[in-house]
Amino acid sequence: MVLDDDNKKLFRMIVVFVCLAIIAFFLKINFVSLTPTGDYTTYIETAKFFSGTNEPNIYHYRILKPLQPVITTFLNIFTEDFDQAFMLQVFIFYLLITVVSVVFFREFFNRDRFLTAAGAAMFLFSFPMLGFGLNLFTETGGWFFYLLALFLTLKFLKKPSEKLVWANSIVSTLGFLYKEYSIVGYIIANLAIFFAPNLEKEKRIKYFAILNGVFIAVNIFWQAIVYLKYGYTYFDWYIEGGLTGAPAVYNFWFIKRSFFAILLLGWAFVPAALLSINKLDSINKKFLYLLITVPFICLLWGGVSSRLFYVTAPGLIILSILGIDRVLRNIFLKYILLATIILVNILFLVKGSVYTL
Repeated sequence: MVLDDDNKKLFRMIVVFVCLAIIAFFLKINFVSLTPTGDYTTYIETAKFFSGTNEPNIYHYRILKPLQPVITTFLNIFTEDFDQAFMLQVFIFYLLITVVSVVFFREFFNRDRFLTAAGAAMFLFSFPMLGFGLNLFTETGGWFFYLLALFLTLKFLKKPSEKLVWANSIVSTLGFLYKEYSIVGYIIANLAIFFAPNLEKEKRIKYFAILNGVFIAVNIFWQAIVYLKYGYTYFDWYIEGGLTGAPAVYNFWFIKRSFFAILLLGWAFVPAALLSINKLDSINKKFLYLLITVPFICLLWGGVSSRLFYVTAPGLIILSILGIDRVLRNIFLKYILLATIILVNILFLVKGSVYTL
């Protein structure tokens, strides 16, 4: 297959970012300590539960999301070590999300080279991604399914098709079986069908049926299995995991600090972006409004952390980049500023602690 010039440029950018992602991953795990948590123990024990290798503790709230431990169990066939299988999974999803981030921001910014590179760089090398994504957590996989769902939604808004709806239904369903973040992408996909321009009523109803039929049927089926066997539901998990620890940190100071960690220096350019939104085409404007509103439902989860709030990152990053593009005209200065933003992210990672942000 012969690539045209536009796809050759895309391929080269993906290769560059994949190489940078590989470097970032190995520098992170070798020179910045990983963060063992109680969460990590439950992930490993649940993977062992699915593998049937022993009889560990059963964590019902992990079984609610079976895809991550199942993948770890599968990779353990090759590594013969659950800890290595877990980190291999993180590495694989980091490479996958690298590709998706490039095509996502390229789609939004209409193939603009700098804006695409800036979006991918700010998303892939942010403090939460480096601190939590490349760590003993399951965030990278959750963010992968979430961002892929957003990409499919954006493609749908630009050119609605049944294939895109089917693809999004599968991605959103798998994502929810992996991590809660995908519920945000699923909601945005539904709203996109509702707000899609020039869509016949019959097609709109059909697309709603496809997206929700797959998502609801699969998840209710799995929820029923877990409930019948263990008497446990997502509602129980929300009460235990989402609300129990909320009072200690759920206040304005902690919330503000965690949101600040998402962009850090990039926040300085968000106000300027507010003057550029009206210059976007109608589809991008509509999509951006969804991105900067719907993801804030993450505040309904009682925990406070930049990793929990990172579902807001795609919209916030777009705003920051629009601000940079408005303030600076010189392309050289833009790349210098982008490098500075990434450097600040790295310094915060090296000097700080993921628990503080």
